[in-house]
Amino acid sequence: MLSEQLFKVFQNFPWQSGPQKDVSLAPFTSFRCKAKADLGLVLQTEGELVQFLSIVKKEKTPWLILGRGSNTLFTDRGIQGVVCWLKGNFQTINFNTKGQLQVGAGVLNRVLSLRLKNLELKGGEFLSTIPGSVGGSLVMNAGAFGQEIKDSILSVRACNLEGEIKNFPHALCQFSYRSSVFQKEPFVLCSGDFFFEKGEKKEIEALEKLYQQKRKSTQPTLAATWGSVFKNPKEADGKSAGALIEGCGLKGKGFGQVKISEKHANFFENLGDANFSDIQQTILLAQSAVREKFGVQLELEVKIYDSHAHRIDFQ
Repeated sequence: MLSEQLFKVFQNFPWQSGPQKDVSLAPFTSFRCKAKADLGLVLQTEGELVQFLSIVKKEKTPWLILGRGSNTLFTDRGIQGVVCWLKGNFQTINFNTKGQLQVGAGVLNRVLSLRLKNLELKGGEFLSTIPGSVGGSLVMNAGAFGQEIKDSILSVRACNLEGEIKNFPHALCQFSYRSSVFQKEPFVLCSGDFFFEKGEKKEIEALEKLYQQKRKSTQPTLAATWGSVFKNPKEADGKSAGALIEGCGLKGKGFGQVKISEKHANFFENLGDANFSDIQQTILLAQSAVREKFGVQLELEVKIYDSHAHRIDFQ
């Protein structure tokens, strides 16, 4: 638990939104995991972000920036530290006459997709099908339907743990399949500069509708999931992670309150009250079955954090 003395340190800074104790993370994760955070804090400006990083570094406090929580899980112990959300200035979209947009890291993908459609800019239709925020999508290099967010990004503005704001041109972002430099080095993303070409609004709407229909027909969009559990492996002769899991006859299988979706095997569903043990056992079930039958080691796409906000993995 966060000490009263440390809680007072956070209380004493004039945040636009004050810190909250013992915050449930279930409403902020698409899987509705049971975890809690000792402290929850909303950051609304880059100045607040810099101050926050200064405090947690000085106090050696575990911390995490959480977006929409669409690809994030926690152990049942939650985060014994601070979980933050980027709002306010981090949720703005600024457009200039060159067709460039500066998009805050806290902007939801579907909000950006809607803005692009209204501006008659094409290339962001796939974003309407990806839950989560722009910041999280840049970190993961999110993609769908043959497109990735890296295709339209010019540069990324990010803050290092020393509180220094830096600009990363596209070439320095090291984008690859579901990866970027921001997974390899500790930065907090503030915004991204994008370029999208002009298009016809009717064509944009039609493509967006097509993508959304495909998503609904192939994925359990009404269930509590965290999106794709595993990355599609390179060494599987073109077979996706979902196809490999399905090939092991695991659709509908799982442990406790976690079930491998019968609609798409790379999605795990929370049947109502899943705990971390259920999640862990179901992940290991899929990995071991695929490894035994196909000789392929599935790598997690979902990000899992322990109580000290450290990434954990299962092999």
